[in-house]
Amino acid sequence: MVTIRDIAREAGCSISTVSRALSGHPDISEDTRARVTDVAQRNNYVQNRFARGLKQSRSTTIGIVVKGRGNPMFGTILDRVQTDLRVTRLSPTVEYINEMDNEVNTGIQLMRELRPGGLLFLGAEARHFERGFEELSVPSVAVSDSLAMVVRSGLSSVFTDDKASAARAIGYLASRGHRRIGIVGGQVETSQTSRLRLEGCEQALKAYGIDFDASRDVATADYSLAGAYAAAGELIRRCPELTALFCMSDRMAMGSIRALRDDGLSVPHDVSVMGFDGIDLTGFYVPRITTIRQDERELATRGVDLLLRHLAGDKTPQHLQVPFTLAEGESVAAPATRRR
Repeated sequence: MVTIRDIAREAGCSISTVSRALSGHPDISEDTRARVTDVAQRNNYVQNRFARGLKQSRSTTIGIVVKGRGNPMFGTILDRVQTDLRVTRLSPTVEYINEMDNEVNTGIQLMRELRPGGLLFLGAEARHFERGFEELSVPSVAVSDSLAMVVRSGLSSVFTDDKASAARAIGYLASRGHRRIGIVGGQVETSQTSRLRLEGCEQALKAYGIDFDASRDVATADYSLAGAYAAAGELIRRCPELTALFCMSDRMAMGSIRALRDDGLSVPHDVSVMGFDGIDLTGFYVPRITTIRQDERELATRGVDLLLRHLAGDKTPQHLQVPFTLAEGESVAAPATRRR
């Protein structure tokens, strides 16, 4: 029997793209739709075979655990994930938790209450999966964080290279002439994302021969506007000679810019600010924020594809890295001499 995976392979596209094309979804190009339809017709493929092929002992509900309330990047990814799942006749159920909560425990709770066919995690800590994944016993995929170090059947992840992308951000600031760079980020003790991004920063700073002392040049907070506002204010008062800030999220960049302005500093004339994520709002903020842009669409689509593969019986773990880009805005300039 021909499966949706066979159609995707022959048509040269993803499983979720095949599903959207056959469901008449408007975001599929006519060329792609025609190619998928042609392959499906030649193979006598019936669109609902995939849904009928799911294990009947499990619900067609998919639990989605979103780690971090109000995260705009996760909001965009979630919209795409929900759309991709619905056109495959799967029913997503979303549970929001705080960024400090244990997402695996929440997944276990969802499994007991809903008996979902699978789970998607938007935001994940590898240590939580190392300790608790065996209790989940359903196919699971983490979107935006790598779980490559957790070797479990039916557990996959799709992610951006946090270390390399943070290093790229520091390299960009260094290329503009900055040699006193501060970092506004999350708690490295509890956040894998924050830890990897800080490691990338430290590697790049060392490579450029830039003086750096984490106890002096890093301020931590939760990934919120208010948290970043407080952290950036503390950092610039502690180190008034800083000429640039790298913030580990765009929301942190926005909170930091407000703090700098309230302290009488101009961005980017007095202090340059760089963000991370590439959310849409960065292009409308004043100034437009220079940022590391994650490919939200690709993260969502590949995450759903991995889950569909697991649900179809292929439990081989896969960990896929999605490329990032640097989006130049107006928040970074060459350092200028200023008086405090």
